[in-house]
Amino acid sequence: MFSRSGYEVVFVDILKPVIEALNRRGFYNVIIKGDREETIEVTNVRGVLASDKEKVAEEVSTADVVATSVGSNALPHIIPLIAQGLIKRYSKDKNLPLF
Repeated sequence: MFSRSGYEVVFVDILKPVIEALNRRGFYNVIIKGDREETIEVTNVRGVLASDKEKVAEEVSTADVVATSVGSNALPHIIPLIAQGLIKRYSKDKNLPLF
């Protein structure tokens, strides 16, 4: 949805091979199962390793939209990264909107 709306999509993940593959390809496929299988190519994507906390904070600080999709076990690890980015964003421009 974000990619099709013209946004660059930046994933943050802990798995280096996933991030490397995403950055190498610049796209990934979503397969929709149903009466007939449909494959959607999601483009304009790249990834950042979660261990690169400064880079993650920078990405959040410059994002137009921030969304997360993690399990409850990962959420405590993700929240501080998002918070750092929001603090950095606020210090740049207190009125910069975020969706």
